[in-house]
Amino acid sequence: MSLVVECRDLTLAYRAGAAVVRDVSLDVSSGVLLGLQGPSGSGKSTLLRAMGGLMRPVHGTVTVATDERAPVPVWMFARHRPGAIGWISQDPIGSLNPLWSIRRIVGEPARAHGVRSADLARLVANALNDVGLSHVNDTARPGHLSLGQCQRVAIARVIAGRPQIVLADEPTSALDPTTAVGIARLLSRLLHTGTAMVVASHDDVLLRSIATSIVRVQDGRLELVDHTVSA
Repeated sequence: MSLVVECRDLTLAYRAGAAVVRDVSLDVSSGVLLGLQGPSGSGKSTLLRAMGGLMRPVHGTVTVATDERAPVPVWMFARHRPGAIGWISQDPIGSLNPLWSIRRIVGEPARAHGVRSADLARLVANALNDVGLSHVNDTARPGHLSLGQCQRVAIARVIAGRPQIVLADEPTSALDPTTAVGIARLLSRLLHTGTAMVVASHDDVLLRSIATSIVRVQDGRLELVDHTVSA
């Protein structure tokens, strides 16, 4: 395993408000799934945003290891390597471009990686099949799908894109229990490709079934680290 994401002394806040995350340091390596556990408002989603380069720290750094000599800031990594960070949002409908077809949404990260058109159709079809959406018309737009189907489209996009990092916020919240179990197994399979993954969830059972380690986030601080064995 090699270090992929490194957070050091992170303090995060929205505008001039009070800090949401305080003095957090953590590492995520390739092939490792870090679970973020904690109640609503604890700072889990804010931490994910910073790790994905969507939020600049008030203090501290988030860096990503690359082939270059030194790690680079995550916002720079995200800008120059489109598709290398995979997102699964807790708002699946809002995370999908409403003007794009399902086929284009799922295939876009892989296309950004340079996958040829001849291979892209196969990747998209396989990813949709993996999440149980092989029956869905891939020329349809997100507005024609249910909330749960949109969440599975977002997961299919990650599967097809094979990103270096996956950041998932409540990735199974809109799914029925049986489907959620299958999706959890799919996410676990990505670890075998060397992907680094961070999953924030209220679902302790889900985290314990797939996480390599679990960190509890409470009032913006890391309180407990529980090392587990992935299923």
